[in-house]
Amino acid sequence: MIEGVATTFVGALSFFILPEGPTATRGYLRFAGYLTERQELIAITRLIRDDPSKADPSKRIVPKADVWRAVKSPRIWPNLLIGFFGLLPSTPIGGFAPLILKMLGFNGLKANLMTIPGFLLGLAVMSLVSYSSDKHNERAFHGAAATFYYACCVAGLALLPLDTDKVNLYICLIFAMGGSTCWHPVNAAWIAGNTAPVGKRTIALAMYIISVNLTAIAGANVFRNNDAPRFITGMWVLFGSLLITISLFIFQRYHLLYINRKRALATKTWTTEDWKHYDETTTDVGDDRLDFVFQV
Repeated sequence: MIEGVATTFVGALSFFILPEGPTATRGYLRFAGYLTERQELIAITRLIRDDPSKADPSKRIVPKADVWRAVKSPRIWPNLLIGFFGLLPSTPIGGFAPLILKMLGFNGLKANLMTIPGFLLGLAVMSLVSYSSDKHNERAFHGAAATFYYACCVAGLALLPLDTDKVNLYICLIFAMGGSTCWHPVNAAWIAGNTAPVGKRTIALAMYIISVNLTAIAGANVFRNNDAPRFITGMWVLFGSLLITISLFIFQRYHLLYINRKRALATKTWTTEDWKHYDETTTDVGDDRLDFVFQV
């Protein structure tokens, strides 16, 4: 209830804080605005360059062709699988953490309050990984390293002796919660940066949201009653899903590097006239174009 009230309050506040666009940052709780006139012009120019259709407010429908391009793109699906396998542990570990603590002898209120440090640690780790990934413009190794940290925490929970001290178990549980979504923004940014045009990107991100929400269905069935209260078998299942996630991060990196090299080799000897002819005759759009370079 407390979390729900806080969410409702922030949601209502957003109507007065979030602007409609670059030219509407003044007023309400935004006061004098976030951008100068020059910054507004730069922002609008970048938006229209990214998606020329935004120059016409009446065009708000994603073309059917972009939907099909997103669904059949082999470059998007590895990121979707990363979302599914990587977030699979978040539901059982985060959701069952109060239950695990309650089974260890803590009362209901105390068990719920004791999970707060795990979520705060998760926010800190996620912010650090996201900042570093953005600063170095690198996605795959950041995601793999963050997932490796998470996998080590989950393995630690599985390897602790059954008669281990409650304090040790609690510390391991908090560190595991701290890694539950630490790579998530990195993967979402990876998809967004590597998918074009905007219609295809919109559908790709919607597919990603579907993939990560499916984990709640699968993850809720990992911890079984006959495995309580430590859920050792379930922990090893989650550890396996994280190993798959690490493999997918590495695979996607070299998959995209291979495509970049292949395109660079194919156009290595092209002249200005060759590129002009390509622009005039090609049916490739967005990230299917030979001059599109994927981020890794």
